[in-house]
Amino acid sequence: METMLTTASSSVEVDNTPAIHALDLDSVEAKATKAERVLTELMRSGAPISVAWSAGKDSSTLLNLVLCAAARMHQAGEITPPIIVTHGDTLIENPEMSLYARNEMTQVHQFARRHGLKVRIETSQPNLLNRWAVKTIGGRSLPPFPGGSRDCTQDLKIAPMQKLRKQIIKELEGAGGIEPVTLVGTRFEESTTRSANMTARGESDTQVRRTGSGKNGQLFLSPLAHWSGDDVWEYLGLARAGVFDAYSDFEETFRLYADGMSTSCVIVGEEATKKQTKACGARFGCHLCTLVESDKSMENMLLLPRYAYMQGLNDLRNFLAATRWDMGRRTWMGRTIENGHVRIAPDSYSPAMLEELLRYCLTIDCRERAAASQLGISPRFQLVDIEQLFAIDAMWSLQAFHRPFHALKLYKDIVIEGQRFDVPTIAPFERITIPAPRFLKVGQDWEDGEQFAYTGLRSALSELAAQDSQGCMGNRSTSDGREVLDINRGELFAVEVETAYFVLDELDEMIRKHDNPNVHPTEAYMYYARLGLITIKNGQQGEVDTILRRSNFKVREGLAGEIDWAHLYARALTGPMPAGDGAGAWEGDPAESLDAPTP
Repeated sequence: METMLTTASSSVEVDNTPAIHALDLDSVEAKATKAERVLTELMRSGAPISVAWSAGKDSSTLLNLVLCAAARMHQAGEITPPIIVTHGDTLIENPEMSLYARNEMTQVHQFARRHGLKVRIETSQPNLLNRWAVKTIGGRSLPPFPGGSRDCTQDLKIAPMQKLRKQIIKELEGAGGIEPVTLVGTRFEESTTRSANMTARGESDTQVRRTGSGKNGQLFLSPLAHWSGDDVWEYLGLARAGVFDAYSDFEETFRLYADGMSTSCVIVGEEATKKQTKACGARFGCHLCTLVESDKSMENMLLLPRYAYMQGLNDLRNFLAATRWDMGRRTWMGRTIENGHVRIAPDSYSPAMLEELLRYCLTIDCRERAAASQLGISPRFQLVDIEQLFAIDAMWSLQAFHRPFHALKLYKDIVIEGQRFDVPTIAPFERITIPAPRFLKVGQDWEDGEQFAYTGLRSALSELAAQDSQGCMGNRSTSDGREVLDINRGELFAVEVETAYFVLDELDEMIRKHDNPNVHPTEAYMYYARLGLITIKNGQQGEVDTILRRSNFKVREGLAGEIDWAHLYARALTGPMPAGDGAGAWEGDPAESLDAPTP
């Protein structure tokens, strides 16, 4: 069979020999030989290779096949193309898997140097606003729960990896090279859903396919498509026993999967060639994943003393899952005006819950730093670093959740002064029917009129300073004509870490001046903006201005911070969204028949 696929600048030929379907091959040695043959033909075409590597068993098998095929080519005097290994780090991976992945990366680099291969490893990470701590504790959204949205996968894994791959493709094509082919370790046998998805994409172990179309389309190949789970473990067992060349001895691979299953699933030595009736099926994901009822692999690992340091992470995950249906931990005021009204219904976490979560996270981080210090090692995880801490503080201030610099005050209490807050163990709240939304009249805009000119992203002091000095921050106009402060703008929201440490040096004075109810909650955000500590995404000035105006409205009407949501719900209008111009503000009718829910 011959496969030729035209790419952006050349063509790729794969498998010019008569086709032998992988399912017709009985031994894993034969399957490995066939896979390496296909990979060799692909590399001979000159196409750069991009290996999607998660550090799991399947992608590790795939990566080893690629490296061994390339090493044999180099030994035979053939030219090998660049090999790019892409790895996704959500920043909340199981700490043991993160450590394992970093160690395996070192092994890959060493193998490449020994065999004269051009290998580089690129790691993607979510942008700052989409990182778990900023998105959840910053109050942007709830954690994902069973039956709900799975946008966490998009934000933490898919979008960052797509961005990384586009950068790689642009770089390679810009250098006049051939479009890279992405190798994936997907297998039909993994699950019915996986098999259906692979079939829909036309995945093949011998033919390069294109996923998508146009600029978003990418070339890919699935060399393990027809391998079974037993095949994968047998291959790794043979590599471990020295039968196959390998970049790793895969000892840690077997240990992690065995501990995640709380059972022995090893394949070693003379047993490596025997078929196993039950392969290791442990799955490792985000340690704070609330899309599952329980984290089985983590719980199994916690049965062993060596993993006790992760107990706090599992406690936090279980706390999040248990409080899903506790509506007393939610904020109830909507964020968008429709027909002069906002919805009153359970939404994201309340300011009190956000504060509670930050206390737990900072405590867990402190305990891990202390434990790591005793062992003479680096901390094995960190939930909230300085960059994320300041992003959370900026979000709290922007939304008027707390007093200015309140997240920094919690940092001072816990990290500097040594306070500790244990994650409670509580029984899961019973599932309830979410109360029907009600509606609060607020008017057509949060702040309309000249008297509110400086309640948004605007600073009278900055404007006065800009008139008399060069280099001071001035104003700019938004697309709809609003005058706003010309704060730093860039590709994405960002925190200047060096400036953040400067602020921490003045922390005591900052808290002394601002930790009182007479200072407006948004002052911290405006301070960060004027200082240049934060950068907002290009084109977001208008949105930030709107949010600041909404926060000012909430402060003026007594709706900022932790409020009596049951009283608010009782005051709101019942029935469908009212129509009309919504003239007037902060009016509502008491509920007639629907009782306000109880905590």
